[in-house]
Amino acid sequence: MNPTNKFLVCLFSEPNFLAVNILENLLANNCFVNIVTDNENGWAGKTTNIVAKNRFNIGNVNSFQKDLHYGYFIFCSGFLDKEKIESDLKLFLKTVNFQSTKTFFVFPKDAYGIVNFESVHQPENLGIIYLGDVLGPRMDLESNLKLPVYLNQILNKRILSMPIGETLYPVFVSDVARQIVKWLFAFGPFGKEIMLLGPDVSTNVFWQTNTKLIGEIKYTSDLSSNATRIPKNIDTYRISKDLNFSLSETYRWINLNPHLIKKIKNTISTKNSTPINKTASFNKIKAFFLPLAITLLLPVFTLIVGGMLTYFSYQQFKSGHDKVASNLLYANKAVSNIGYFESRILRFIPLMGQLYKETEYSSYVLINISNIGISGIPLARMGAETLDNVLEDSPYSVTDVLQGSHIKMQQIANYLAILEKKSLEDNKKGSFLAKYTLSKINFEKYKNLVLQTNTIVENLPNVLGMDQRKTYLILFQNNMELRPTGGFIGSFGLLTFDKGRLSEFTINDVYSADGQLNGHVEPPTAIREHLGEANWWLRDSNWDPDFPTSAKRAEWFLDKEIDRKVDGVVSVDLYPIKNFLEISGPILLTDYDTNITSSNLYEKVQSEVQENFFPGTHKKASFLTALSRSILNQSSSLPSSQKVALLELIYKSLNERHVQLFLHDSAFQTPINNLGWDGSVFTPKCEGVCFSDLVGIVEANVGMNKSNYFINRSVAIKINIKQNVIEKTLTLNLENKANKDLGVSGRYKSYVRLLVPEGSSDILVQNAYGQNLQTLTPDITNSKGRKEVGVVVEILAGESKKLTFFWSNGINQHLDYYSFYYRKQAGVDAYPITIDFSSPINILGSNPVFSLTDEGNYLYNTTLVQDLFVKFSL
Repeated sequence: MNPTNKFLVCLFSEPNFLAVNILENLLANNCFVNIVTDNENGWAGKTTNIVAKNRFNIGNVNSFQKDLHYGYFIFCSGFLDKEKIESDLKLFLKTVNFQSTKTFFVFPKDAYGIVNFESVHQPENLGIIYLGDVLGPRMDLESNLKLPVYLNQILNKRILSMPIGETLYPVFVSDVARQIVKWLFAFGPFGKEIMLLGPDVSTNVFWQTNTKLIGEIKYTSDLSSNATRIPKNIDTYRISKDLNFSLSETYRWINLNPHLIKKIKNTISTKNSTPINKTASFNKIKAFFLPLAITLLLPVFTLIVGGMLTYFSYQQFKSGHDKVASNLLYANKAVSNIGYFESRILRFIPLMGQLYKETEYSSYVLINISNIGISGIPLARMGAETLDNVLEDSPYSVTDVLQGSHIKMQQIANYLAILEKKSLEDNKKGSFLAKYTLSKINFEKYKNLVLQTNTIVENLPNVLGMDQRKTYLILFQNNMELRPTGGFIGSFGLLTFDKGRLSEFTINDVYSADGQLNGHVEPPTAIREHLGEANWWLRDSNWDPDFPTSAKRAEWFLDKEIDRKVDGVVSVDLYPIKNFLEISGPILLTDYDTNITSSNLYEKVQSEVQENFFPGTHKKASFLTALSRSILNQSSSLPSSQKVALLELIYKSLNERHVQLFLHDSAFQTPINNLGWDGSVFTPKCEGVCFSDLVGIVEANVGMNKSNYFINRSVAIKINIKQNVIEKTLTLNLENKANKDLGVSGRYKSYVRLLVPEGSSDILVQNAYGQNLQTLTPDITNSKGRKEVGVVVEILAGESKKLTFFWSNGINQHLDYYSFYYRKQAGVDAYPITIDFSSPINILGSNPVFSLTDEGNYLYNTTLVQDLFVKFSL
């Protein structure tokens, strides 16, 4: 880790569930964290679900780096064993010098008065925080604090024994962690002690709430203990949270992890299970076999019913019936819980046990899918409501609309981690369905998506101009004339947000702006030679396939040409517009007396924008303005079911690089980068004995026509790992399906670049047309850690050509694994790709799975819709 001091945090803590939540909040705030602990294995086990492993480190006091300048310290102790606080504190004080650094000591309220601070000089930078009774997922039930003791009584013995007059102050763990981190970075309780508490909960209320959630509980008074009293001479800060919610989420976690309490005979949901008829008369064959058959078939029946409920819930959600969808998911949970616990019993039956292992796992999956859906449905509606508010004129608060989204996303991340853990465990036990799930679902990808989206949502108010107006440059890229970042920039828009609303939207013809550029800007050699341009303009600013680089250049041209500065750049090509029209239906442009549909979009845009066009006319800008405003108006009037489809379209367009984002707000842009939505070109890194490879094709239409409308492409890659070298071949097949009668306007002239690692050598390029084979002399340049190999190819209407690149990379030793990244170009639709991998050593596994075609040869065929990451274990 090499972070800036400001964001480097030392978390000195036992591996309790609160500390894990604090770690997740720090990572969500783009911090780097050094964890110091005397239980490294415990921390490693509790952080397996965290994606950003390169941003935190686990070590002990012996490995503590005293020479690092930390921005903050957090000492957290007593949540597993309150008797260890003093020894942990002595170790912290011996190890860490915190006198000039913002520091929090975090303890449970049960520990108030047992910690001796006489030896601790309390500077103004130190805040001491005592927490109320912490509840929530991943709760440490083995703790000797009062609340875990009470819950163990309830779960193990169905009794509750509390002192007379006892008062609890329950707080939800994610709320507490978020408040502590917020205080740490802002004006927290530094220089004093404070109690961070939930609402006062009496013994009777606590007992009744638990009874309502899990059934009958016997209550007795504990006369041997005294009730907890909050001291009057200490400041308090209250967090409001419903006890029913906090306990429900805690029990939900325990229910999904019944192994946490070894003595439990009946978990929370067993009251829904169907009991075996033990009173049946064994003297009658019918009375014996009927209950037996019901018992044996019940897990399969509940699995079928649960699957149907999940499917119908999804259909109802797509139709905009959120409440019905949620109710169906709750019903699925109840049904699947029955199947899950029944299967756990029946899996021990000889011979038939494997079947019930599969039904147990499948039921568990359905339970977690329901949990994810129950948390996800409100999030989707929050997104749709935010979209509505952005496009409308009424004032609103983005923060208020998205309130509670953090908790929902945290829940989804937890459920994904639970499901991944269960899949890994059952895969080791030989479950076919668990193995299949792991081969089809990339849990790390989805956990990362939730983590990054959470950060995006947190910073969305700033991006939408809640505090200060924000203006963004929109590059409309016509991918029918393909360019490196998606298409030719024929027009651009300026989008302004004020107080969360879209306040201004103008579209301009790029030629009008380019005509105002004073002076000469020397273009790249390829633009000068192949486009014949002696000057460089905004319209050709996207020559670098790395979108952040091209976006900065576009901003520079905009400033020099029309004296406008912006807060970021967004590119969009024609595919999202076409797909939007499939959702909304035709759009009538009254001023042009024409209907725009998904099937005629390209032709209408081409005819209205290009025909009789000359630089300086407003025809292009006027048409695109009318179309864009109609799309925005149509978006706000879509029914709720179609708004969900619109959110799916936005996500799909970002993944497939039809939309790219480069914003100046670093807190917002960082998760965009992490999700690959920034359109950057990078070579992935790997650790250990490995080789990380980059391959990408970048086409630039230099024929100054819209011939990409007629182009079909496919790619075939061959990778051969030898003792000291990796040899690679890529063949790009280009077919021009234009009518020969189009002549020059149907010709496809393209400057094609191959992107490979900087150390690549032995480069050869050949062009094949029919039986003719031509060796080409490529342009070879190094750029930002990669090598670009460029050649020009021309394909007449009705013709096909094959462009083949040969290159290699040297390796010094036998590899443990080989990772391969194929970058999909922005603006290109899906196309077939084949990867042929050969190695003298049989691969142990690959993700995605390659099929073995011959000894040492593996093959993978797919349709490329987004970037492809492949990893081979050799």
